[in-house]
Amino acid sequence: MKKILVPTDFSGCAQNAANVAIQIAQRASASIHFLHILPAEDEHPHVSGPKATPAKSTAKGRSQDELNKLVAQAERLGLKATPLLIFNKGNERIEDYIKPLNIDLIVMGSHGATGIRELVIGSNTQRVVRHSTAPVLVVKNVINEPFRINHIIYASTFAADTVHDFDQVANFTQLWKATLDILFINFKDKVIDQATMNRIVKELTLPYPDLRYTVNDIETNDEEWGIHQFVEKMNADMIAITTHDKTGFLSHSVAEDLVNHEAIPVLVIGEA
Repeated sequence: MKKILVPTDFSGCAQNAANVAIQIAQRASASIHFLHILPAEDEHPHVSGPKATPAKSTAKGRSQDELNKLVAQAERLGLKATPLLIFNKGNERIEDYIKPLNIDLIVMGSHGATGIRELVIGSNTQRVVRHSTAPVLVVKNVINEPFRINHIIYASTFAADTVHDFDQVANFTQLWKATLDILFINFKDKVIDQATMNRIVKELTLPYPDLRYTVNDIETNDEEWGIHQFVEKMNADMIAITTHDKTGFLSHSVAEDLVNHEAIPVLVIGEA
């Protein structure tokens, strides 16, 4: 986790995400890219009337100022930070910058508890969660400082190869010296027995002898409900979930529902 991308529309929830990203970067000794996508028509000052003069503060200038504030916030803590102001000519997407910038993690905000509002930056959290090839940490509410993670719930069906995804969750867990509560989602027609769960977990955790974890399961055909019940039971600080367009993984819609309805941060790991 050496490069973090923080898309921002300079809203309150975007600032919450930036604050969390900065604290993650401190722990991981990572650098941060702050990204704002501006409509192309705002690239130049608007003028009107015979004596019109360029506006003193254009959208471009305001956006650059806000990006510089975020960079300064990170640099005061000794972090390397870069502002990225992109003019959207109709096809700019946050996820298009993952590979060119070698991004390891996206941290972004989500608005409200009743829906994922489309961001001013020309994309939206829901689409990024669905299409990102890097893990996406979605932060909705104000996070008390210092940001602290004690319990992470990792929910999966574990019905397919999850080694790569587990590695990312395990590394994130160890970064915070947290406990990982591994949650098997057992569909009522495909229940995994305890011996099989223990075997899977033993294989996954073998490279992480210092990892603190628990093994848990819930039998349900309503994945979001089951995860929510377990979150409340464990008083978790974060949810991690794997989604792929493959048989055996939880669907993207489950991740989107969790992002939409849970108050705690959600880490979504899609297909790399």
